[in-house]
Amino acid sequence: MDTERAFSIDPGSIRDAREFAADVLTGENVDSELVRLLTSELATNAVLHAHSDFRVRVRTHPTLVRVEIVNDEPELLVAMSASSERGGRGLRLVEALSLDWGTESSRAEKIVWFEVPVSSRSEIRRV
Repeated sequence: MDTERAFSIDPGSIRDAREFAADVLTGENVDSELVRLLTSELATNAVLHAHSDFRVRVRTHPTLVRVEIVNDEPELLVAMSASSERGGRGLRLVEALSLDWGTESSRAEKIVWFEVPVSSRSEIRRV
């Protein structure tokens, strides 16, 4: 299932984006706090660096969830090179806490995405 919503460049949209992603996954066996955190990191990057409105797309599969942040700025920035007081830690956090993450770019848009696992009911019972 794919669900998508558009957000404005306004900093308040970061909160709305993370809540949207978590709300889409209500009832799924997914760590909603992790989804909120990682969505917030990528939405923040869209607002601060792409300087454009953005969309959040949530794609659910039987074993994983993929969250995509899509914007109209196709340029890929070198954001992983070095963190500083001004930033650069967010993508390192996404890299460390997600199953996988990446970027895709075309002439019209850029997608930055992450994937998190869906837990099976038997895994949840064992915890």
